[in-house]
Amino acid sequence: MSELTTGGAAAEEPGPTITELLTMAADVVAMVHGQVSWVGVGHGILSVRANTQPTAEYLAWRLALGRVADYEPTPTSEGFAVWSGGAWPEPEFKVFCGGELVRPLRAFPRSDQYKEPAPKALPGAA
Repeated sequence: MSELTTGGAAAEEPGPTITELLTMAADVVAMVHGQVSWVGVGHGILSVRANTQPTAEYLAWRLALGRVADYEPTPTSEGFAVWSGGAWPEPEFKVFCGGELVRPLRAFPRSDQYKEPAPKALPGAA
């Protein structure tokens, strides 16, 4: 039998517990001195809605959130942006911000995510 069917280590990739996520939520809110409207904690995910764009960008930078989705305003809702990053078994983080946003928005990937490949040696080079 494979490890997946026998309950081996490969099947058991524990993610963060709700207690750990709540602790992380408190830490994230403290990073910006409480400048968030709400915090959401779910199965392996932590979401916050920042009060201002600078607060959202600061959190995105501190959490190294490498993706940003920008939603333009419509006649029935304000525009907003969502910075996100992380994946199971690590926590996923999402930072929301709405209202008047100064565009273009940028993401803040970890520097090790986008390293340049090492230069290849030229044939015949010493």
